[in-house]
Amino acid sequence: MRILVVNNRFPPFITGGYELSAALTADGLARRGHRVQVLVSSFGVGGTTSDAGVKRVLHRVVDSPHPIELLTFAWSDALAVHEVLSTFQPDVISAWNLEGLFPEVLKGLVGQPRPVVFHLHDLWLAALTRWSTHWDEFWRGPAHAPLVGPAKRVLASLGRAAGLAGGWPSRPGAVAIENAVFCSEYQRRVHHEAGVRPRHSRVVLSGTDLQRFRPGGRPFQSTLRALFVGRLVPEKGPLEALRAVATLLREGADLELTQAGAEPPDRSTVDAIDNASRDPALRGRVRRSALVQNERMAEIYQAHDVLLFPTAHIEGLPRAVMEAMACGLAVVAAPSGGGSEILQHNVNCLVVGSRDAAGVEAALRLLLADRDLVRRLGRGARTHVETHHSVDAAVDAIEAFYREAAARGQRRVAEGS
Repeated sequence: MRILVVNNRFPPFITGGYELSAALTADGLARRGHRVQVLVSSFGVGGTTSDAGVKRVLHRVVDSPHPIELLTFAWSDALAVHEVLSTFQPDVISAWNLEGLFPEVLKGLVGQPRPVVFHLHDLWLAALTRWSTHWDEFWRGPAHAPLVGPAKRVLASLGRAAGLAGGWPSRPGAVAIENAVFCSEYQRRVHHEAGVRPRHSRVVLSGTDLQRFRPGGRPFQSTLRALFVGRLVPEKGPLEALRAVATLLREGADLELTQAGAEPPDRSTVDAIDNASRDPALRGRVRRSALVQNERMAEIYQAHDVLLFPTAHIEGLPRAVMEAMACGLAVVAAPSGGGSEILQHNVNCLVVGSRDAAGVEAALRLLLADRDLVRRLGRGARTHVETHHSVDAAVDAIEAFYREAAARGQRRVAEGS
């Protein structure tokens, strides 16, 4: 099959698990002999590039504050989608996370006859559909700046001249979803509640690279080495992890904490972490590091004993938890969103409440007092991921679903519908 993968970001320029899942799937499909073309934004490269099957040519809405430049970006992206569909002629379009891209990308994908399979790990699709309506109103509403009105008319004429379906810009309307892969039963349920009800869907649990993410074989030390991985934002729970560790350090516990996370534009949580870390009781025991490329994350996990993940964010299926489990760490985590489908208390983890510093503290006390519990939970975690979250199993299921979608698309073309 010829498979077009569309996403907002792609490794090595990443901010979360969505783009990692897209990359693992694309690589797995390519290794099975499928032709894979990736179409993503220029995030991370500072300009458009095309190489090695990855076109980094799309723009993000945040790339410019100027209305006229935004209009040209939207027009350029509509043409980019049109061009890759015309030249690559995919059998299936694999749409991952389009959040932050212009609505013209989504419109271009759904406004043509080839089957589109949406991979839904969060509610970006419902949000983008609502945002599309506001963007369309901007296009068709009055111009408040002198040059915006003429720019709208010129770009719309250029879009029609370029042969974009239905002219350009087109009205968003309701996005009819025929095919979707959900990363968890939880995500399928919340999408149905939000009105996103594809005709054909499948739950495929995200896969983890079990060769890269595996126990490191380092002997246990007297110091319990704890780790937090994730964006340093309040809903992920980094402050609660820090408070739990700080309480125990002030009591003299032999404990360390590394917080590895991407810094958001709002630095309030980062500043709070840095300020708390200046406490003399925490000095040398608490450190913060930036997220490294995924190729090196296994080394980070393998250098620690415990993952702390007291998230309140509605996770699709938390990749940090799965990777830590694969590396044999004892996991202390909140069962938020799809996390409830992988966390089994006292089997492969210790379950705590969302942003529950007291719960994290209590779990750490148990692990500090019983290193056999750390080992047992780590073995249970590794066994769970080997059984349920291998990349090969995930790609098997996705490949089969793509074949079904492609067959439905071919029948539709043959029937002239």
